[in-house]
Amino acid sequence: LNLGQVDRALTAVNQAIDLNPDSFEAYQVRGRINQEGLGNLAAALNDYREAYAIAPNMLYVAIWVARMERSQQNFDVALEIYQDIIDENPGNTPVLFEIGDYNFRVEGNYSQAASYFSRCVQSNPNNAACHYMLGRSQMSLAQPQDALASFETAMELNPGGEGGYYHYWLAQANISLSGCAQAEFYMQTGYQLALERNDQVLITSFESTLEQC
Repeated sequence: LNLGQVDRALTAVNQAIDLNPDSFEAYQVRGRINQEGLGNLAAALNDYREAYAIAPNMLYVAIWVARMERSQQNFDVALEIYQDIIDENPGNTPVLFEIGDYNFRVEGNYSQAASYFSRCVQSNPNNAACHYMLGRSQMSLAQPQDALASFETAMELNPGGEGGYYHYWLAQANISLSGCAQAEFYMQTGYQLALERNDQVLITSFESTLEQC
């Protein structure tokens, strides 16, 4: 699959399943082939479900199927799987992040999102994404001082700032607290990063804020 030989990979994994129908690894691999190599998301989801049915206690299998369920907007199913993982492993960073992200982006429940991102930070203090999304949640809760600290930590951990997104929200937090002057460095630096990546959404956001300032 990594060499782009999708047909050969699919033939090999089908043979593996024929030899051992209880191989969760084979279904997991076929799911990836269907998802990444063939773009057949329905078939991929079926394979991930089969792998999960065979090996529900395998952590990475559970996370893959939950992510796919969420991508297909089967939110209740995904959350149930995530909750089962958290019940067994309360400090699982990727799952804490996923639940927080769901609450932030899908439910718009920023308080709940902040709770999970806080647990995410506690679980792995070096995870920049957890700090960043905690900051996003705090901004949505009108807590710019707390958000500024979260964004600063995220930037320290990931100086690239995710192509300007960390810079943008650092600027917004600074603007909320003390006005545009404190945000100028982040605005200019982040804007250049957005231009380099040709990220039109972020470019527009920066230009709108720069115009207001």
